[in-house]
Amino acid sequence: MELGDIFVGLAMLVASLPFVVRPFREKRLKVDRKSNIRPNPKERQKADLSALLDLDFDFRTGKVSEEDYSTVRAQLVADAAEHIQLEKSTGDDQLEAMIRARKASQGLVQKCSNCGEKVEPGSCFCSQCGTPVGNNCPSCGKPVQDGDLFCTACGAKMELTLDRAV
Repeated sequence: MELGDIFVGLAMLVASLPFVVRPFREKRLKVDRKSNIRPNPKERQKADLSALLDLDFDFRTGKVSEEDYSTVRAQLVADAAEHIQLEKSTGDDQLEAMIRARKASQGLVQKCSNCGEKVEPGSCFCSQCGTPVGNNCPSCGKPVQDGDLFCTACGAKMELTLDRAV
């Protein structure tokens, strides 16, 4: 063997080495990326429920022993319950936020046009002076006409209500 043949063989080895190592490096990078990404709770819940169904099927067909079945099933049921509890608390938080926003938007206090005193919602008369308050703007307290969609004084949107019996 000549020295030139050895150099050619080494050059081919060095040139092919990146192509051979590349799939192993990409696999490691994919694993690193997947570990940094947190799965969606809905996807995790679906995966846990699917695993529970698969475990039940495997137990019925005899692929899983009773000891393994009971321990793994208990863990999967606990995980599913945790997901359901998390979803419920998230839903409750969203509902509470919506209620707070609704109360804030309706928190406009109606005032008596005569004395300026705060009038309770649904009251027909001012509790201080007895002035009828049914046709006043809930935002500024100024009188409005029946059927008005907006207050002429402040521009607040008027809620449509049924006529109250006096």
